Amino acid sequence: MTLRSDNNTDKKALAYRIYENCKKNLSAEEIPTKYKFRDSFPVHSNGKRDNRALAAETEGFIRIE
Repeated sequence: MTLRSDNNTDKKALAYRIYENCKKNLSAEEIPTKYKFRDSFPVHSNGKRDNRALAAETEGFIRIE
């Protein structure tokens, strides 16, 4: 998901709003409980997204439960 916002946005409040919207439209198993806001994705030298690097990330997440 791509969101446009300014740098003054409360990220935890925004994550909660996303979570609440997901609850209206998704089954319980499909609702994400971890959110991470970033400016860009890690990429390989060929410019493609590095999915392994994304999967290996363990820090910087906002947890909503």
